[in-house]
Amino acid sequence: MNMMVDMRPFEEERFKSLLELARGKFDQSITDPETQVLVHSAAGYPLPTPSDTAPRLPVRSEFLRWLLTDAEAAQNVDPKGVRIWSALVSDPLDLQGCTIPHQVYLLGCVFEGPLAMFASDIKGLYIMGGVLNQGLLADSINVRGPVFIKHVKSLGGIHLVGSDIGRNLDMTATETRLPAWHWYWTAQGYGAAFSCMTVSGLPAR
Repeated sequence: MNMMVDMRPFEEERFKSLLELARGKFDQSITDPETQVLVHSAAGYPLPTPSDTAPRLPVRSEFLRWLLTDAEAAQNVDPKGVRIWSALVSDPLDLQGCTIPHQVYLLGCVFEGPLAMFASDIKGLYIMGGVLNQGLLADSINVRGPVFIKHVKSLGGIHLVGSDIGRNLDMTATETRLPAWHWYWTAQGYGAAFSCMTVSGLPAR
């Protein structure tokens, strides 16, 4: 997707602030795909899910961790949240125990390492399309809004044991590969295993 999009003046100011903060944190070494993440997160225009043939461009996990958790950066993120579009994340993204004050959209991304969100606190989580090569490790996560994990291929497990999801859980058309001993109970027939999870105040066992 072309980074030259029509941004409203206040969105341009948000983007410039995010870019300045990122350059200060990472010694000016912000790549074009990382700049694209800042553009998408500073503005509120619609973003489609990338096609299967769209290129997945490398984005550093340490850059994403900073953007998702930094208090100063948070002041310049659009209310829609942090939106990561068609990225390739090679290293593990470790968000264990982190407070993430935004909704997070992972749109058509490929994670080669584990996506670790153990015991994190997040406003909402949307993983739409893409591949999780080592799965989602999110036991005891607290999500104040919904969790959408749709049309995702997870080659590891999707772990949500002990999680608290404030809204709905939707795993439409998501595929996951697990050893047989990982299967406890299938929520709503979506094809993933959970144990002792709370969704919208209702326990799932």
